[in-house]
Amino acid sequence: MAARAEYDVLGNLSIQFRYDAEFVAVLKEAVPSQYRSWRPTTKQWHIDLVYARRVVNLLCEWFSDVDVIPYPRYRRDPDPPPLRPSAPDPYAVLHLRTTAPPELVDASVRCLARINHPDTKPEAERTQATRTMQAINVAADAIRTGSRL
Repeated sequence: MAARAEYDVLGNLSIQFRYDAEFVAVLKEAVPSQYRSWRPTTKQWHIDLVYARRVVNLLCEWFSDVDVIPYPRYRRDPDPPPLRPSAPDPYAVLHLRTTAPPELVDASVRCLARINHPDTKPEAERTQATRTMQAINVAADAIRTGSRL
């Protein structure tokens, strides 16, 4: 192995390679000093995420045998099943506060029916208007009977 590049959890890159003064000069020219550092104890260069891909490309051009090691993905627990959508709040459907008196509920239903009734809509919008009116009627019934959806 002539060179080895290994990504860490943040996407930064650690590289080791057979010392080559020309490549070090190319590396220093390609990556500004604030984005690279030399670690003499491990004999590795650490490259910031911003320049990682560029350095991997340089390594592949410069050395014939390069190992690029991605950050190991640890096994995760499977995603939880999606939550079933909860029933909408009947007061929210009617655009009311929960303290609204029954007269205001009836007035809101009449107003929303005037706006959303399928007979007042063009043919293309009737199915959506029908669904909206059904939701309005269910919400009004739930409020009138005192039950929650």
